[in-house]
Amino acid sequence: MAWTGSIRLSTHEDIPFIISCENSETHKYLHSWTNDVHKKNMGDKNFIYLSGLDENREIAGYSLLKKSNEKTIEYMRVASKVPNIGFGKPFMKAVLNYLIQQTSYEKIWLDVYEANERARHVYRSIGFIETSKVQPPDTIPCNFGRLVVMQKYISS
Repeated sequence: MAWTGSIRLSTHEDIPFIISCENSETHKYLHSWTNDVHKKNMGDKNFIYLSGLDENREIAGYSLLKKSNEKTIEYMRVASKVPNIGFGKPFMKAVLNYLIQQTSYEKIWLDVYEANERARHVYRSIGFIETSKVQPPDTIPCNFGRLVVMQKYISS
């Protein structure tokens, strides 16, 4: 059953949930941040944290976005408490609708590991197109290969 909940801006009280998603074995492609980093970023106007709520108003997942410039935003993370239950795609669509209604961004981009075919499939299905492939920075320790850069134009 696909997610049909609502979204809201995340709060500091949501950080333990966010960290639990990042550290989950089911989200092996996510990089984790500390409580302090999330707290600092939530106070930075260049970051947008959105929580997806289920029908009981409990957090089911979250998204993290970061301003690239005045017209472009990066989709840094999307994760759910329980994977493979139909949360990601409808939640990402809700986040895109939020951006259209609440911001003036014209383009959104993301990068995803080339090996993460499932995520790439979801991103393509909601209109992201692959634009390039790059090596991850040396500061990111991983063995997942190249990053695929994808983008989508958004408008109201």
